Amino acid sequence: MKSYLSVFVASMTCLLGCDNQPPSTTNSVQPDVVATPKFEAKPAEVGVGVQGQSLENETGVGKIIAQPAMTLFQTKQKVVFEIQIPQALEIYRAGEGNGEYPKSHAEFMSKVIKANNIQLPKLPEGQVYRYRPSEEQKLWVEPKPE
Repeated sequence: MKSYLSVFVASMTCLLGCDNQPPSTTNSVQPDVVATPKFEAKPAEVGVGVQGQSLENETGVGKIIAQPAMTLFQTKQKVVFEIQIPQALEIYRAGEGNGEYPKSHAEFMSKVIKANNIQLPKLPEGQVYRYRPSEEQKLWVEPKPE
């Protein structure tokens, strides 16, 4: 019986992460500053908002706990980008726009976003929304001008 117990304890120790490896003696040089990749403009779509981005890297139980919150944030963004904005653009075109899309970012923001009380998702620091009338009349996320 005693040998079964010692085998069980040894097995559980290894399964739970026993690390009998000696510490590495190699000296690896770590850079002091890690360069962050430059943000490139992209269409405003689900996932650009800051809410929920910190939950994306969760694993295991943390992912199970974070998933409902991530789904909520993604659903809110989907409603804004795929339902509210396209519908508001069509209302604008049918009424004020005489069949045409807004001609500038300022016009888009005032007559489409503000007029329809659309709450755009908050963006990470250093990013801004920009309407591009020349590119399929879409809202984009761009680096904040310096």
